[in-house]
Amino acid sequence: MAAAITRHPNSGLARLALSQHLDYLREQGGSERVLAYLSDEARALAGSELAETIAYRRARELDDAGKNAEARDAYLACAASFPYPGGAYWDDALFRAAEKELALAAPPRAIEHLQRMLAEQEGAVITGSYQRGRYAEAQLKIAEIYRDQLHYAARARRELRRVWEK
Repeated sequence: MAAAITRHPNSGLARLALSQHLDYLREQGGSERVLAYLSDEARALAGSELAETIAYRRARELDDAGKNAEARDAYLACAASFPYPGGAYWDDALFRAAEKELALAAPPRAIEHLQRMLAEQEGAVITGSYQRGRYAEAQLKIAEIYRDQLHYAARARRELRRVWEK
């Protein structure tokens, strides 16, 4: 399966094959084996359609392994390398980076990542919007940070209202 992923990273089946291969590697050698594989493949497949998925899966693996600072850095690198509007994991990477900042006791930096995401919100010319799945959740998370971490109730209320205003 690893050879197929390397030979055909732009195949529609490559993401599924990657997911299955990572599960296999995790069973064989744990998170460290998965991280080693993803690091090697990130270099080998840079520029392929699978590159973004590899970057994101590496960040998730670091996160699952409890490596908060490394996971945060990997999420931010993923968001920077695959930015809005094309990055499929862009909003999720920024949201998870913010969560890692909270775990690292850095609420102001968490707010910065969430605000960076929300700055990209745009309305549609035709009926509808270009809303990403994490926009409302990010706005709510900002309110929670002001309320629970920074103990700034008035600002928390203003941020909470923005969930419904947007």
